[in-house]
Amino acid sequence: NASSPRNRVVEDVYEPGSTFKSFMWAAALEAGVVRLDEVFDTGGGRWTTPYGRPIADVVRRGTQNWREVLVNSSNIGMVKGTSRLTFEQMRNAVTKFGFGSRTGIGLGGETAGIVTPMSRWTKYTQTSVAIGHEVAVTPIQMVRAFAAVARGGELAGLLPDVTLLAKDPGATSEAGANGKITLLHRVLRADTAAATRETVGDRGEEQRHLADEARRGQPGRAEHRV
Repeated sequence: NASSPRNRVVEDVYEPGSTFKSFMWAAALEAGVVRLDEVFDTGGGRWTTPYGRPIADVVRRGTQNWREVLVNSSNIGMVKGTSRLTFEQMRNAVTKFGFGSRTGIGLGGETAGIVTPMSRWTKYTQTSVAIGHEVAVTPIQMVRAFAAVARGGELAGLLPDVTLLAKDPGATSEAGANGKITLLHRVLRADTAAATRETVGDRGEEQRHLADEARRGQPGRAEHRV
C-alpha cells in the first residue's frame, strides 16, 4: 500500500557504493594484508581483474598508496588490496560491522539487509563488496558502523548499541537503569580506527577543495569529477 507509512531508516535497504569502502579499507589494514604507505599500481584509472572484469576509477592515477586509495575512492586500489583477504575474512569483516543483522533498535519492520552467504561468495562477490556493491544495507546500519571509526579514545573501534533513548556518550558499561551505552564488540583496533578516521577526514577535505574550485569557476584537475 503506497499510502502506508514507512520508517526508511530501518526498513529500506540500498547498495552503499563508495561509502562502504571505508569499512573494507579498514578490514584490509586490520588484517595486515596492506600497509598505509604501500603503493598500488592503479593503471591510470583502467584495469582488468585476472578473471576478466574491467574496473575503472574516476580519479585516474598511475600509482596510489593505501591512504590515497581511500582519499581518491579508487576502485582499482580497493579491489587489489582487499583481494588479499580470503573470502571468509572479507565476509566476516562485513558482518562484524553489523551488516546482515538487525541493530535491535526496537522499531517495527527493521530489516537485516542483505549479505551474500558464504556458500555463494565468489571472486566476483569479493570484487563487488570491496567497492560497496552486492551488499544491501539500511541507513541505521551505516550510522552504527561509522560510529566505530568516528569516535576516538576508549570508544575507537567499538561497535555501539543503538537505542532510542538519550545515553551518556562516554559510558562504556552495559545498559541498565543508569542508561549507559552497551558496547557490543570490538571491530577494529584503536590504531586502525584512528587511521581510518584520519583518512576519511582527508577525503572530506579533498572533496571540499574540489567543490570550492568548482564554485569559483577554476579549472581544477581534469581527472576529478565533482
